[in-house]
Amino acid sequence: SFHEFPARPALRHQQGPYSNATYHECRVTPEQKVLAVGQHSMAVPTFTVMSDGKVETCDGVLDEVVYEWDPTRDAVKALFHVSDYVPWQQLLPYFRDTSTSGIVLERADNGYVTMYHTSSVSVSSDGKLYIVSLRDINTVLAIDRSTLERAWMVSSTLATNSTFALSETTKFYQVHAALPASKLGPGGEDVLALMDDGNEREGCDTGDISESVPTLCASRGLGLTLPTRVGAHAQTQLEYSTPSTW
Repeated sequence: SFHEFPARPALRHQQGPYSNATYHECRVTPEQKVLAVGQHSMAVPTFTVMSDGKVETCDGVLDEVVYEWDPTRDAVKALFHVSDYVPWQQLLPYFRDTSTSGIVLERADNGYVTMYHTSSVSVSSDGKLYIVSLRDINTVLAIDRSTLERAWMVSSTLATNSTFALSETTKFYQVHAALPASKLGPGGEDVLALMDDGNEREGCDTGDISESVPTLCASRGLGLTLPTRVGAHAQTQLEYSTPSTW
C-alpha cells in the first residue's frame, strides 16, 4: 500500500492534506502504522534574523506536525505539533545571530522559516515514547505516547529547556536519526543512540571541509546514557567516529 501527498502544506487549523516535504525517514510503530512529518504554514508578526552577517525579514514559520498513517485503511491523522513542545517564539533569540547560536536558518523565498527540521520520529523500545529528532535546533524530544505530554528533552542548544545536561564532549549537532533503548545503561538507565552529523559544532567550518578542520566537522554515532535525575549529566555510553579523536 502507499499514500500520496500531492498538495501544498495546510494551515494548522485544517486537518489536511499534509506535506512530507521535510521528512528523511518513515518509521513503523509496534501497531504497524507509519509515522511521518509534514508542515503547516503559520503567518506571524514580522521578525528579523541574522545569517552570515545578513539581516533577513521573515513573516511566517513552518510548524511541523507528526502524523500517523494506517496502511490498511489508508487513513492519516495528526498526532501532535512540534510547536506545542518547543514554541517557535522561544527560538527567536537564537536566530538573531545563527553564526554563533548553533541553529540553522532555513528561510524560503516567501519569507517563511523552517524552525525545527524534524529528521525522524521513532517509538522507544518499550513502546511508551515518541522520540523526535529536531535537526536544526540540535535537540531530541521524547513524548509520552499515551498522554502526549513531554517526557524529557535533551538539547545542545536549548540548555535551559534540556532535561539532562550535556558537556562539550556529549553535545550533538544537526542530529539525524535518534533511537532509544530501554535499560541498556551500566546501571539500567535508558540509552539514547543518535547520529551526530557534526555541522554547526563550534569550530567546524563547512565552507571547505577538506581544507578546514575536518575533525570538528566529522560525524559520529553517539550513545548517551540518560540519568534518572533531572539536571544530571548524560554520559557517553558508546561512540563511533572517523577520525576517532575529538
